[in-house]
Amino acid sequence: MNSSNMKRFILKKFGGWLNLVMVIILACGTFYLIHSFMSSSAKSSGAKSKGSVPKLYRETGVVQIESACIIDKICDDESISYKVQSGTGLSTFPLACINGKVVIGDKKDSVTRGITIALLDIRTLQLLSLHSFDTYVGDTGLLRFLKFNATTDHLVVAVTYDEAGQALTEDSKIWLSYFGSSKAKQLKYRDSFVLIGQRGLEDGQGLEKLEPRGTNDFGLQAEITGCLQLPLGKLRNITAPKANIKEKQDIQLGPLSEYCGLLDACKKNEIAVRVYVGKDMNDEPKICVNGRYVLSKQANDGGRGVNVVVLDPMSKQILRVGRFDTWVEDSSTLEIFLESLVKDEVIIAVTFDEASTNLGTLARLLFRKLGSQKVENLDFRAQWFMASQVGRTNIVEELVPAGPGGAYPPSLDKKFCMPISVPSQKIRPDPLVFVNDKRKRFCSSHPGFDDFCSPDNVNQPLDPAPLVNNSYQGNPIFSTPIVIVAGMSPNSLRRCLETLLLQGGIIPGNVLVVIDEAFKEIGELVDLFGFQVDYLPSEKKYSLLFMAAMKRAWETFPTKEAILFVEEELILSPDWLLYFAQLMKVFMADSTLAAVSSWNPNGFDALKQHPGVVHRAGEFPGVAFLLKKSIFDKVIAPDTTLCCVERTWRGWSSNQTSYEVLYPALSRVQLNHYKGIHNAAKYVEQLLNRPRSFNIDSIPELANVMTLSADEYERYLTDAIRNGILVSPKSFAACSIDAGPLQLSLQANQNYIIMYDQEESSDYTSLLALCRCFNLFSVEPRGLHRGVLRMSLMKNTEVFLVGTLSPYGKLRTNEVPFSHERN
Repeated sequence: MNSSNMKRFILKKFGGWLNLVMVIILACGTFYLIHSFMSSSAKSSGAKSKGSVPKLYRETGVVQIESACIIDKICDDESISYKVQSGTGLSTFPLACINGKVVIGDKKDSVTRGITIALLDIRTLQLLSLHSFDTYVGDTGLLRFLKFNATTDHLVVAVTYDEAGQALTEDSKIWLSYFGSSKAKQLKYRDSFVLIGQRGLEDGQGLEKLEPRGTNDFGLQAEITGCLQLPLGKLRNITAPKANIKEKQDIQLGPLSEYCGLLDACKKNEIAVRVYVGKDMNDEPKICVNGRYVLSKQANDGGRGVNVVVLDPMSKQILRVGRFDTWVEDSSTLEIFLESLVKDEVIIAVTFDEASTNLGTLARLLFRKLGSQKVENLDFRAQWFMASQVGRTNIVEELVPAGPGGAYPPSLDKKFCMPISVPSQKIRPDPLVFVNDKRKRFCSSHPGFDDFCSPDNVNQPLDPAPLVNNSYQGNPIFSTPIVIVAGMSPNSLRRCLETLLLQGGIIPGNVLVVIDEAFKEIGELVDLFGFQVDYLPSEKKYSLLFMAAMKRAWETFPTKEAILFVEEELILSPDWLLYFAQLMKVFMADSTLAAVSSWNPNGFDALKQHPGVVHRAGEFPGVAFLLKKSIFDKVIAPDTTLCCVERTWRGWSSNQTSYEVLYPALSRVQLNHYKGIHNAAKYVEQLLNRPRSFNIDSIPELANVMTLSADEYERYLTDAIRNGILVSPKSFAACSIDAGPLQLSLQANQNYIIMYDQEESSDYTSLLALCRCFNLFSVEPRGLHRGVLRMSLMKNTEVFLVGTLSPYGKLRTNEVPFSHERN
């Protein structure tokens, strides 16, 4: 188009150049206004803004997104942005963002080892609370939180840091599935895991990710990002089991029973009690108090699980009655009940049918705090009761293990006068309050130590017990190093350290706790007790760590002739150190003795053995023992594969058969039940997971120390076996094949001899059958001295099982031995 034609076109359409310019200006202005309006609408509605939320949650027109929470996805105005990352290893901390806001920070002070959960209001998305649970140590707190704190009004955001799977039980995994997780059931040691969920979701409806550890030290970081809408799915009604507890006004009183079946009335500051555990599931439990039944099937719904009655010590009136079905449900409601007890209240607890299946670690700890010595041994269908007074030493307790194959044992039926201490009513000035700041700081940063860090205990000082008996002054045991080889359970180590600190005359500077370097945080716990700490390179097996600790011990204490070694997960008896003190002289003087153990592998609860007797054996029971340096240098250190590749409770062996070990008839240590996977399951179940006896007396004197040297011991055994009363082999015909209980009447102050047949000196077929009769360990012979198994019972009664081809068999050559059919 030429210029003349352009002029005509503009003149015709716009009426001249001036009008054209006005039209262009108007069009540009209109475009600018439309663009500005659209931009403002976009910001206002959030349609193109990262981290946007529905109008329900929006407080202002523009969502402020924290820099750590930016994601690559754009959420519409009906969605909420999220970004959740687990920790990995020890240096990468977790992070969680909801709606552009950090709810779990990426700093160490906001999380601890285990699982951290942020609880958000479902309507406003405001952070309500932050909770960390050390599920490496235990999961009781997590389980309680999921049951009773996290409701349908909350959005739950969970992340792991460091290690979270070690102590995570099936109960907790099931409850995580109630919040939409389908992967929590696969969570294992040092895996990484994140979850966004709501209570009542079906499995898999939550937003989650699991990164398995595999062959790495830790799992890779688990991360989920994106946009979500609430609710995350259809919500079911998930209710936690309600405690079956009756308070004073609702308690039903059963029939009267004069003195609860006792022949005479109890004294003024005593309570008449009868506890009946029931013979099987068709029976019922009963508790009678002060002449009246307060618990039975008809009275207050007594039944399966743990039944508890609480009394006021002043009025002797019943305050509360509860039943907790720990066969079906976990023990969290029982734990809450026990934690609510106040000082001086009297508690009577009795099991019925089966109570051990879901009786958790914390519940057992709380019963132990109330004075129980036997609840740790409560296994399937075992019968148990205890009566104690909170904060006092008054306790009556008994446990009967289940029969073979989990059969119901003979029923417990006990009547007794329970002594009670009536609290003083005098007004006294408040004592000075002691504050343990160091312990409080530890507890504030290390959750999972419930009893140790409870309000009642957190300010208690951790001071070594003084030596009360001056006759032990100067005993070399008090200058002997004590080396504890820590395992993977901080709470088990803590219980061991507490019982060690209670040993009279203990010197903290002589105690060395050796720890796997991967668990250095345990060192902070040890420091509270004033003990030394050393770290060793990680090992795949505890037995390898134990051996490395033994080598390190003599590098640390090169001039010591002997060292005390303590395995993981032990509780020491009140006289543990004094037990060694009494044996120190004969041990060091006898060149045929390699060690002194404080554990009897045959020390089961069914056979009450004498606390004042010590035996010699040609094996090494281990567990917690005093070892000579000369033996370590000559026998163990040159080649540990010849003796010591297994845990010490397996019984270390050696080609140096001339050496022997001292061990007590009644154990001075209590082992936790073995819960790991072991290649000899039957061996472990019989040896470690049956109820065991354990000395609780602080000052028992050893009666036979002078007969423990090699020559004296031989003289004693020879005399006892030659002159003892022979027991007929017919007495063991039934029990040796598990066809019936042992029928044997033993008198006080007598020695009994039972000869067993041998085809060769190493043949123990008949001996193991006899072990079954006495409820001893019967997988292999343990605790033998030259073919003789010795049992030292109460009332100075001794039983000797003597092999016909042992050196002592010739003393009774004319006797008919017990013989068991060989395969």
